[in-house]
Amino acid sequence: MKKIKLLLIPLFSAFAMPAISQQLYIYNTGNDAPKSLFYNVRKISINAYEMGVELKNGSTNIVAFSAFDFFSFVPKHLTTFVDEIELNKIVITYNKDVEMLNIQSKNNITLLELISISGQIMTKFTPSSENFSFPVSCYPLGTYMVKIATKEKEIVQKIIKY
Repeated sequence: MKKIKLLLIPLFSAFAMPAISQQLYIYNTGNDAPKSLFYNVRKISINAYEMGVELKNGSTNIVAFSAFDFFSFVPKHLTTFVDEIELNKIVITYNKDVEMLNIQSKNNITLLELISISGQIMTKFTPSSENFSFPVSCYPLGTYMVKIATKEKEIVQKIIKY
């Protein structure tokens, strides 16, 4: 069986994006351990053939797409189960089984936005409560950012709908 890789980059031949996470895990299908792991990632540049991983120390590593199957900003074992990330006492949980995103905070959530990786605001809520849940079944699989604001702070966290 021939293995086919597909990378869709709408309207660009190349692009760069700041890294939301400081780690980048590169995997081959069937392996739980990453093939490569980069720490202190500052920026990722992608063209049709390769990915450039710029680290905070200024060095850049070039990784050909032919050398790996997929990459993630979180370890593979976290994307297999329910992801729970605690950031400044705000917990974001994605339940794949019911396709719900749950947010719990110690303070009232004043604003919540789901943002696509291209920067488009997919939905926006002003819940004014400490706990909030909303369905994500109507959104395609992919990487999103969740922007959460309280009176005390504002955070942006990457989530992966899989």
